[in-house]
Amino acid sequence: MIQQDHPFGGRYRRYALAILILILFVPLVTWSVSVAISVSSIALGLLLTFGYDAGARMMAIRKTVNLVKEEPILMMHGVKVASGTKGHMVLTKNFLLFVPVWKRIKFVTENERVVRHEIDGRQLDLTVKLPKKHRSFHYYVSQPQEMQAMLNDVVGPSLPYKYDKRANLSDHVDQEELR
Repeated sequence: MIQQDHPFGGRYRRYALAILILILFVPLVTWSVSVAISVSSIALGLLLTFGYDAGARMMAIRKTVNLVKEEPILMMHGVKVASGTKGHMVLTKNFLLFVPVWKRIKFVTENERVVRHEIDGRQLDLTVKLPKKHRSFHYYVSQPQEMQAMLNDVVGPSLPYKYDKRANLSDHVDQEELR
């Protein structure tokens, strides 16, 4: 199995191959034989590069509106870290959801339930308060700075982890006293 070094590498590979093969190479070879084949190859290349992403985006918007009855404020490509499921991270006025392209939506949370959100590189770590516990969710997002800014605006600032207070102690406090 080939390991991807970038979570969005498949999308970029699809762009590169469609442009090189279908938009450049096939039309150059078949132009003298048939103009119709060349034009259809260019159309297929454009459909594979831009049409697939536009269709997936429209499908994700429709799934979001049908589920939460709100229009998306922010929508970007995302990948679930644990399973590698590709989809879109969608932020609405009251909800945060991950909308997979070809699967059912399994992650929907209200914005006020998001207790902590951190971004490390492209990885988004969310801690959500559920009725009897806190649960962490991990995703890769394509535009981490934009997601961090919108999460700060819509959800609010990220709360510190409850054990971070031990790391921020001054030197004069005895560690044995805390145990």
